[in-house]
Amino acid sequence: MINNGYTRKELAAIAQVPFYQIDYLKNLGRLPIIKESTGPGNPTIFDAKAVDVVRKYNERNKNGAPPRAAFGELFISKIKIDTYVFVLRLLKLISCLLMNNSD
Repeated sequence: MINNGYTRKELAAIAQVPFYQIDYLKNLGRLPIIKESTGPGNPTIFDAKAVDVVRKYNERNKNGAPPRAAFGELFISKIKIDTYVFVLRLLKLISCLLMNNSD
C-alpha cells in the first residue's frame, strides 16, 4: 500500500500531539507538504516524514522545560517556605544588629 500522506487530523493522531501544534509547525514551514489546501473542504496533505518532525519537536520541548508539578513540589512545600521565611527574617535581624553595632 502506498502512503499518500496524512491530513492534519491524521497527523495529530499518529504523532499524539494537539492539532494546533501541527498548525504551528506548518506556519513555520517545518513540515513537508505533499499538497497544499486549495480551499475549504480540501485539506493540506502532509508527507509521512512530517510525523518524525512533529515527534522530534514535541520531545525537544518536553525535555527543555521542567514539568510544572516538579517545579511546584520543589517550592510549595510548607516546610521549605517556613524555612525560607525564617532564614530571611534571621538575615534581616543580623543585618539590623550589625548596623547598630557599627555606630
